[in-house]
Amino acid sequence: MARSNPTLVNNVETLANVPVVLRDGPESYRSRGTDRSPGSVIVTVVGDVARAGVAEVDLGTPLREVLDRVGGGLRPGRRVKAVLPGAANPVVTADHLDVPLTYEGLEAAGSGMGAAGFVVYDDTTDMVAVARAFSRFLYVESCGQCPACKFGTGEVTAYLDRILAGRGTDHDVEVIGARLVTVTDANRCYLPVQEQRLIGSLLRAFPEDFAAHLEGRAPVRGGPDPEDRGPPRRRHRRVGRAAGHQASRLDVRGGIPGRLRRVAGLRAAPGQGTLGARDSAGPSSVPRWTSSPPPTTSAKPARKQAASRSWSGTAPVSLVIPMQAMLR
Repeated sequence: MARSNPTLVNNVETLANVPVVLRDGPESYRSRGTDRSPGSVIVTVVGDVARAGVAEVDLGTPLREVLDRVGGGLRPGRRVKAVLPGAANPVVTADHLDVPLTYEGLEAAGSGMGAAGFVVYDDTTDMVAVARAFSRFLYVESCGQCPACKFGTGEVTAYLDRILAGRGTDHDVEVIGARLVTVTDANRCYLPVQEQRLIGSLLRAFPEDFAAHLEGRAPVRGGPDPEDRGPPRRRHRRVGRAAGHQASRLDVRGGIPGRLRRVAGLRAAPGQGTLGARDSAGPSSVPRWTSSPPPTTSAKPARKQAASRSWSGTAPVSLVIPMQAMLR
């Protein structure tokens, strides 16, 4: 007879439920929540709310009610723009606030429950700044064991820095999309998947915020990059126009213009906003160069040329991101 390996349960919330189940029985525990998500959960609500809060709520409670009860709602005159279930799941947009707080409910909305920690952003929030903050967090937390993860999260963060500082172009957004495709190559943990799902969902759900920065309509954030030499490149408006004209029809479950889908580098699963397979046009539809390919000279050894153009034996890249920008 096959033997199963022992399981270590070290989640405090799980352990706290054990005495209740043993004392009152499983049926009493399952009387709360839903059939697929029974019981209750400890919820944390922070961000643009009246008060940060922690509370126990029954699973199945609408997310909007959770934000009002635990966080006290938003400040007067403000509306919810986005809710992030931690740093591991795609964004929940304002039109999905009535989703039930269950594992299956949030999954159907294209996101996930995670550890039930929710960050709320109101309608004054610049989602490009949010994307940069979370991407930098994941870059810093990346252990560096997997090169694609450390390099990819660092490059995404560096290019988001450029966009926030008013130096971004649609090419920079395309590079971000390309890195989101390859950041999970040979990954040993879930961290690069978090980068892929979270940052990609912000690109899809809030293209108008990125377009505002690309077109110079958003406040410039950050100082000059000491490594950014030469005049700024011409700011293209193709992504901005696509996002600005169709933003009213976009949500986390809906379609996305083909241009922005290529920018995101991934496509949503049917009826969901989660990031899944690569774009149907294949990897070649996403530019892999961070700039023009580096010129080759006879003085440069062929071995070094090949090393600068290869990435895990697949997509060529050019390692041109200033280290100071990646380490800030």
